Amino acid sequence: SEKRVAMGCVESRPDNTETRSQVAQQPGLCFDANSSRDGNRVDPLMPKLDTKDEQVLVTPSKHMSEKPLRLLALQNLYPPDGPGGCGIAAREVLLRLEARGHKILVLTSRYGSLQPRVERSVARVLHTYAWSFVPRTTGPLNCEVQNQRMLRAILKSHQPDVALIWSMSGLPLSLLAELNRRDIPIFYYMHDHWLLYWTDPWQAFWQRRRRGWRRVLGHVPGRSIGSAIGCGIAHNAEGQLRSQWAFVSEARKAEYREAGFDVVDGPVITNGVDSERFSPIVRERATKRTLQLLFVGNLVFDKGIHTALEALARLGSECPTMDVRLTVVGPKLDAQYYEDLLALVSRLEIESQVEFRGEISQDAIASLYQYHDILLLPSIVPEGLPLVLLEAMACGLPAITTNTGGQTEVVDHMQNGFIVAPERPEELSHYIALLADPELRQTMSKSARRHVAKRYEWSLVVEQIEKLLYALVRNETTP
Repeated sequence: SEKRVAMGCVESRPDNTETRSQVAQQPGLCFDANSSRDGNRVDPLMPKLDTKDEQVLVTPSKHMSEKPLRLLALQNLYPPDGPGGCGIAAREVLLRLEARGHKILVLTSRYGSLQPRVERSVARVLHTYAWSFVPRTTGPLNCEVQNQRMLRAILKSHQPDVALIWSMSGLPLSLLAELNRRDIPIFYYMHDHWLLYWTDPWQAFWQRRRRGWRRVLGHVPGRSIGSAIGCGIAHNAEGQLRSQWAFVSEARKAEYREAGFDVVDGPVITNGVDSERFSPIVRERATKRTLQLLFVGNLVFDKGIHTALEALARLGSECPTMDVRLTVVGPKLDAQYYEDLLALVSRLEIESQVEFRGEISQDAIASLYQYHDILLLPSIVPEGLPLVLLEAMACGLPAITTNTGGQTEVVDHMQNGFIVAPERPEELSHYIALLADPELRQTMSKSARRHVAKRYEWSLVVEQIEKLLYALVRNETTP
């Protein structure tokens, strides 16, 4: 289950150049996150936020007549620290909300360092419990005490109108209880499985109460956390709307519904893509008989990379005249699985056809897509809606992926890609062989680009989120 939580996040992405190009010197839009609205300094141990680069040029919005919101984003991993498309998606949304004039503060873990770090409006100060590939940064009690202290300092200084939650795997769920205690509305944007599988040590302790004082006291924190998260749309004592769900795909929403969450009022807001940055290019080929396959993602079993290797080995008989090569890009989160992949490559005798690049520069992601022909996403477990899928299709790559999640809501079988069953290398190799036909590949390439550019622009995504945030602050329901 820990692997499944981690797999809700996919590979890292580059900064959005379109949004960053909007950064300009506009006095009056930056804030000091270490000063409260009344000018009082807060916790002296809280690192001072450097906000000298926080000024942004406000872009058009349907809500420009309303006061900009003060937003607190609570996220376990945030770029450039840590792998995962969930954090990348959070950054893409927050940059665009910031460009619309909203005051953003990101509160995230100190992943990759034991020391708290602050840059721009991102406070990397939270301790984590051990989960998946992330080690524990401190003892459970100290983690709880220090994180609560940091959160309270942030709340006093920033005084957010609403909190945004993407994923909290590895973080204490009591942070949600503190937000709820202070009556701060919470927007849950569910990209992965964290709420289905993540249980922090304290929550697990109280849930195991059996006798004596545990039975007497156990309901207190459990009820507090339960009221913070709820099982759907939460309201305060006066019946005012205090939390809102949104899901990255219908498939992810269905998972939460099947787990018993009341998600009927939770809209689906997909991931997005910058179709100007991610666009096809005309390139010269060394030979028309070369076919470049691409996988981008975390190198873990759940991503099904072994299936892609087995499919590649079968292509020798299906496409004997084609030079088919596979590039595998992504962090090696599971060292043993990576060693197994290398052994599989050797056993299948495809060493000359496979290149493991590891993690690459974020700036190179777009060109990586542009110099390949087909994207392979042979995931075994359900995905939310992978960013890599949208970005590759925007660059004109037909995708071959599995029917295990939100991918099927983007890939139209036999129109802009192909859908296969998990761990079926014979199916995967069959459709790769079909796309060896340049005419079919070109037709699907144009269809993939057209489909994604029309429906998945980040501007459309952020407009929906902004609408929900204002409705949440005004205690309104949204259709």
